[in-house]
Amino acid sequence: MTSDSMNRFEQEHLKRWWESMISSFATLQNSCLACHQSFHKMFVEHFYGQR
Repeated sequence: MTSDSMNRFEQEHLKRWWESMISSFATLQNSCLACHQSFHKMFVEHFYGQR
């Protein structure tokens, strides 16, 4: 979940766990991308019909 990934990333930043932040950022980025792709498909189908 995106919010869980962001919270983990934030906590690692506050603790200055730089190496762990890299992994957490990748997880966060993948979570954002998955949500965006899912939403984009519904958006296109709704406004432009299925292609």
